[in-house]
Amino acid sequence: MRIWKPARAIFAVAFLGGALAQGANLQGKVTRSDTNAPVENAQVQVRGTPFQAASGADGSYLILNIPDGAFGLTCSAPGLRGTSTGAVDLTGNVTRDFALSPPPADTAAISGTTTCAGTPCGKVLVQAQRNNEVRGRALSAPDGSYSIEGLSAGSYAVQAVAYGHLPARASAEITTVPDAGPAGATLDLELTPAPGGFTLSGAVGLSDNPLDRSGSQVRCNGQTPALQAVTAASGAYSLANVPAGFVSLTASRSGYNPQTQIDVLVEANLTQNFVLSKGGGGPGPTTYVLSGTVRESYPDGGAPDGGVVTGPTRVGVWSADGTFRITVTANADLTYRVSGIPAGTYQAGASREGFITQVSDPFDMNANRTLDLTLEYDPEYVTEPPTELPGCSCRTAAGSVGLLSLALALMLCGLHRKGR
Repeated sequence: MRIWKPARAIFAVAFLGGALAQGANLQGKVTRSDTNAPVENAQVQVRGTPFQAASGADGSYLILNIPDGAFGLTCSAPGLRGTSTGAVDLTGNVTRDFALSPPPADTAAISGTTTCAGTPCGKVLVQAQRNNEVRGRALSAPDGSYSIEGLSAGSYAVQAVAYGHLPARASAEITTVPDAGPAGATLDLELTPAPGGFTLSGAVGLSDNPLDRSGSQVRCNGQTPALQAVTAASGAYSLANVPAGFVSLTASRSGYNPQTQIDVLVEANLTQNFVLSKGGGGPGPTTYVLSGTVRESYPDGGAPDGGVVTGPTRVGVWSADGTFRITVTANADLTYRVSGIPAGTYQAGASREGFITQVSDPFDMNANRTLDLTLEYDPEYVTEPPTELPGCSCRTAAGSVGLLSLALALMLCGLHRKGR
């Protein structure tokens, strides 16, 4: 499995560095996954902020002076499938490359225009959901045009989200044309500006001190000027004038591990609570965060007639020396986040019913990093019923899992049982 590695710097260090930087600088390159050719005019967005950039002719992009914090990233380009990450810690100079895939055969697109107060507008994230899972996404171009590629026939709930705007929601249908396959749908979406005015409140709890919970800080990341509050003795906090759209929130306190929640959708006054665990607070992080997205791959370019197997997607992380192992369940959009990982060498794997378990190459954790994993559909799963692994609720396709996949399935199953 391919591990993401930072690309060579495409800008001089002197240009990005030191005295000129007032926040994080995000750079990288967007390429096609099938040819490795650069993708021009791909849109890259830091979700929860107004920061976005388009790639140049060589596929490179650069976003300067992003206020430090953890955010999700999204990348899309016309004619290619958009992709999103989980939480990425943006501090200093960060490199993040994207590889966009062409849509599989026998799929279609939902396309249209996003408008804000009647005027075509870009920087809008449009997501197509089916069975409560995000099946496709795209960022609208400056002229408001968007295209969500790679969708199979069926009904979709479509949501458009932009910083400083109330989200727009609608439904779309990808129909099947006899002898022609799925036909695309057109859907225009109107967003209402709402730059501020919402209140985000809640409480920050401490795992070891239920009495005095004052002094914790809650920050809405990516805002200029800074939008933050300090908790009272009860742990309560309140942030005023929070903009509409996705926001990223971090709760922190000296001596405790910070907690970040990305993609909090604000369209009204909202309550968001946190619980901080003891640890950290020293000079520099003692543990790190691994995050990313689990993708689905089909050998024939599309899902089988029976559809995509539903069920939880689990991601396991374990150290080379066996001293650390954990498993988590991926979110509905197949993003995941594993925190509290000590420095060392690790491997990660993804498992889901109906797919062949996948294992990454070894990688080092000496900083927060992202790792995307790909699950390949098991073609024999359709014709052979799944079997229960002895003593475990994890399941795998009978007769179609190799020794390595079976071993990892058992490992992930054991991790899941231990983590319950």
